[in-house]
Amino acid sequence: DVYKRQLNGSLYGFSRKEMTRRFDQIVKFAELERFIDTPVKHYSSGMYARLGFGIAVHMEPEILVIDEVLAVGDQNFQQKCYRALDELKAGGTTILFVSHDANAVRAFCDRAALLSAGQLLDVGPAEDIVDHYQRLLHETEPRVSLLRVRPV
Repeated sequence: DVYKRQLNGSLYGFSRKEMTRRFDQIVKFAELERFIDTPVKHYSSGMYARLGFGIAVHMEPEILVIDEVLAVGDQNFQQKCYRALDELKAGGTTILFVSHDANAVRAFCDRAALLSAGQLLDVGPAEDIVDHYQRLLHETEPRVSLLRVRPV
């Protein structure tokens, strides 16, 4: 509803006019024009994820955490999300991108960190970290030395 939209927008420091403009952009980005009058509690998980992502990228964040959210949606929507993230990245937004998709990390990230069971195993250029990750996936026997945190 309009009141909630204005209240939420004011929490971000946006004027009523600015929030109305952003609201329309968010709805269009999320491809929810036909469902915007449906209460969010009735949205599917995919619709909810689209709306959440649309809100996140249209609020001009300084830091944005993306945790496996791009696994939702069809390929066209995923590509739209990556383009939006590229625009944010080019504008100086710091993006913490959490993914098990090696190709996505390679294509999108400059630097990466490799975690296993809550332990930091490696950090560095994304290409190097993805290679390390893939080597670990192909090992038949786990190496005890990898379970210790290596200074980085």
